[in-house]
Amino acid sequence: DRVLLARMDRDDEDWIWLREEREALLLGAFVSEGWIGAWQAGFDNCDKAFFDHVCEAYDAVVGGPRRVRHTLISGRAIWRLEIRDAEGVRNSVLGEIGIAASREKRIPERVWRSGRAYKRIFLQALFEPHFATDVFRVGSRVGDHAERARIQQNNVRHG
Repeated sequence: DRVLLARMDRDDEDWIWLREEREALLLGAFVSEGWIGAWQAGFDNCDKAFFDHVCEAYDAVVGGPRRVRHTLISGRAIWRLEIRDAEGVRNSVLGEIGIAASREKRIPERVWRSGRAYKRIFLQALFEPHFATDVFRVGSRVGDHAERARIQQNNVRHG
C-alpha cells in the first residue's frame, strides 16, 4: 500500500469556483463515509465541524429535504445526514458514485477529469474522516506531513 503526499507550492494551481469546491468536498466525503441506496442516502461522521461543511456543501450542490441527527452507532457518538428520497442525490454529481456497497465505491470520473485544486479538495475530504480533526479548511495544511502519512498508511493497512 502507498500514500501520496503533495509537498509543493500551490501558487500555480488554477482557481476553481466555490461550487466546484463544494462538489469536490461532497464527492470525497460521500466516497469515504457516505452511502447512496435505491431509496435513501446519507453521510455519517463524528467530527461536527467537518460534518457541518459537508451539510453546507450538500445544501449548495444537491439541495432538497434532509434531516440531521446526533446518534450513537456501536457506542460511538456520530452526526448523521439522512436523505429520505435519493432521487435528487442520484440526479446530482453524487449520482456518479452510483448505488454501491462500500467496497464497490470508486472515484467518480469527474474527479479524474478535473484540475489539481479539485482533486486536492476531493482527497482532503476523502481522508478527513479518518483523521478526526476538529477543523476542516479547504486548501489548508493541517498537521505534520510525516504524522499524517504514518496515520494514512496505518489506515490503509488496517482498514
